[in-house]
Amino acid sequence: MAAILVAMTDFDLSKTWGRLRWARERADFKSPRAAAREYGWNENTYKEHERVGGNRFNEATARKYARAFRVNWTWLILGVGEPTGKTASRPAAELPAPTPHNGDLVTIREIDVSGGLGGGGEAIVAYVPDQHGHWQPADGIRAEITVPFRWLRLLGLDPATTDLVRVQGDSMWPEIADGDWVFVDRRFHQLRADDVYLLWDGHGIVAKSLQIVRGSDPARVRIISTNPSYLTDEVPLADISIIGRVHARIGRIIRRD
Repeated sequence: MAAILVAMTDFDLSKTWGRLRWARERADFKSPRAAAREYGWNENTYKEHERVGGNRFNEATARKYARAFRVNWTWLILGVGEPTGKTASRPAAELPAPTPHNGDLVTIREIDVSGGLGGGGEAIVAYVPDQHGHWQPADGIRAEITVPFRWLRLLGLDPATTDLVRVQGDSMWPEIADGDWVFVDRRFHQLRADDVYLLWDGHGIVAKSLQIVRGSDPARVRIISTNPSYLTDEVPLADISIIGRVHARIGRIIRRD
């Protein structure tokens, strides 16, 4: 670790391009061109991502670079956590503390006490399905929150389809704690990959990890809680209705005695 810290001092690790450059050199690639050729990336695009003041990259690209250079993707794109070592298995990454930002602010809906982790929330209060079966925030939800657009851009989120939802319960502990706020991306309303979603399970709105049962016909899905006190359910995919993907969370400091 000491050697890593010494090497890191040569880079501006407050910037995404600096963290990317450090990760690439740590992986023993002498130039951006060498890394791009090794992994079949567009050389000009990669060089732009590593250029001082260059273009930012989204979460999917961060994950790709992180796998290649064996670093944590959350650290690479957001500067959160340690650059190397074990990463969290969840896709919901902690947001860094807000930083001064002179760009545009955007407004997203704030939905309180609607996403249940244990008992579930009241669907009629928070979301209603539209004519296509996609869930939309109910007209009765008036609370809004203003956030820097930079936050959402870094996470690959669209303000028009992003909600900040306060969840309840402990079934997803320690990944998501009771009272945490999560960003929900309503563009992901179909189960195309195993992930953490906000969904209507027939009883209430819950945040759960969903896992497709491979080879099942008709399709089935496992509803998984990270808290071992809760059992895993397996139901037909048709029995659940996905509101959106849980993309990131803003949590509290949890102190243990």
